[in-house]
Amino acid sequence: MGNVIDFEKALFERRKRIKAKAIATGTVKHIGIPSSHLRSWSPWLRHQMEALKADTKYVALQQGRGTGKTATLIAKVIAEALRWPRLRVLFLVPQVSQFREAIFPKLEAMDETYYNLYGRRLIKKFNKSNNDQRCWLIGGQEIVFRTAGNLEAARGGEYGIIAIDEGADVDASEASWAAFAPTLRGYGPLQMFVAGTPKGTNGVLGLLLSMADRQDSAVTVIRACTLDNPHIDMETIRWFSRLMSPTMFRQEVLGEIIRRTGLVYPNFSADRNVLKVDFQAQRKLHSVLRDEQWQYCLCLDWGPAQSHAAWIAHRNIPGTNFPEAVLFHERPFDGTPVASMLAACWAYCEQLGKDPVAVICDPNGKTEIRMARKFFRDERGIDVLMERNLARTIVESSCELVRFALGGDDGQRVFFWLATEVLRLECNQTGGKGSYQGFLGYHFKEVSGKARNKPLDDNWFAHAMDTIRYFWLNVQRLGYEWDSIHYEPEYAASAGAR
Repeated sequence: MGNVIDFEKALFERRKRIKAKAIATGTVKHIGIPSSHLRSWSPWLRHQMEALKADTKYVALQQGRGTGKTATLIAKVIAEALRWPRLRVLFLVPQVSQFREAIFPKLEAMDETYYNLYGRRLIKKFNKSNNDQRCWLIGGQEIVFRTAGNLEAARGGEYGIIAIDEGADVDASEASWAAFAPTLRGYGPLQMFVAGTPKGTNGVLGLLLSMADRQDSAVTVIRACTLDNPHIDMETIRWFSRLMSPTMFRQEVLGEIIRRTGLVYPNFSADRNVLKVDFQAQRKLHSVLRDEQWQYCLCLDWGPAQSHAAWIAHRNIPGTNFPEAVLFHERPFDGTPVASMLAACWAYCEQLGKDPVAVICDPNGKTEIRMARKFFRDERGIDVLMERNLARTIVESSCELVRFALGGDDGQRVFFWLATEVLRLECNQTGGKGSYQGFLGYHFKEVSGKARNKPLDDNWFAHAMDTIRYFWLNVQRLGYEWDSIHYEPEYAASAGAR
């Protein structure tokens, strides 16, 4: 525990210095970090002031979570718009939901603050329709909102500023770059601002950081970590440090560039993570599942050609609210129609003599969503967790949940096991596509020798690994709590004793 205490002491001392400096600068009438759900705003922080003053063609905000990246980006756009009447701005994000959940609320809060300060509304007209999202400010300035999936719609436009939020998730391929970069040729300062938490060298943010590494004078990089925001309490920082692995903490909180290579789950061990129990020898599996302590979920992942199903039994570990999970059966459905796959999965559930408590799936389209809902929820009353947000879930972040469940090198945290029945399945033999071979071969993809921090989706391991990942993404919705999870080895023994 000594290392953890020293770590927390160092964080506390650093936070005291940052807060004291912020107080010493006096109260600023403009807006910096939103707090308490936008009820109030703090003075600008150091890294925000640097961003507002940056005047190079490209400005990259390489920052951790909770540093006010989005607020800084919006404020910079507004500040430049007030300097340049009739300015047109292109605002890009990876997913359309980010506009509703992050961009628009902050923009409207800034409009309210502007009204309170100066007695005039900043926003003249606001169109939030998904078909054509944009707003006009009091000086005739126009902000056009587009997503990374609709970059072609930006072609032909002329903008004085391009602002990109979560730039590590916005593709920087030749085709994508060609769609929006040439539009930076209109009236205005002709600057591109890219904010985000780095994910290796991925996306537009990674491209600008690579340019800065080559000493490109056109790029300014402004770095900040979560600890630089004095408004985030220490308990939150401690929770982050316990929930995340050291590597993920460095990326998400400290804002460092992490290049992942090799296996996604290097700590997987057949000796430690494979359950040495044959359910068939214990009066068959359905007899075990009749125990009220055991429940199971059906996890489905399907695509145009390859699909996969996994049955995962789980129960509470005594003294904790953490699940003990056993993958006891799985099956690939390559080339199988969705209706036939659902019927086959239900047939196996009927053999078990016990319904699943939930069906967790990542449908390929709206038709599949309706089919799964009708098949399981409407006709059988089973909770169907439609993971529409899985496409927006960072794969590397959700892989962290499985890494923790597998346990660390100390071997004290062994919470995800495979039944020996799984090892005998045809899909898990050498060259197969099942979870056992998946753990041994699931690896990060590399492009030109550089890691992309994304697992290789080769349809040999991806579907099997996805079904397992979906389970751990939903354990809270199944009634388990993650608050008791800690990554530090010092907490492992005490967690097991609770």
